[in-house]
Amino acid sequence: MWSGGFKWMFLIIGTMIGAGYASGRELWEFFGAESGLAIFLFALLFTICTAIIMGISYQKRSKHYLPI
Repeated sequence: MWSGGFKWMFLIIGTMIGAGYASGRELWEFFGAESGLAIFLFALLFTICTAIIMGISYQKRSKHYLPI
């Protein structure tokens, strides 16, 4: 179970870094130099949303994202 979870975790992190969203520099420039709390809240909200979507797809045993 843990190996499957790590695969999903690295897939999501790799996708975000590959898209240029999570490299840190882009987030820092978007939110501003004095907004460490905003960056933390964004990361927390993203994590919660991802967990909810993953939970729904697991419950429905979805093979593709369109049925969700």
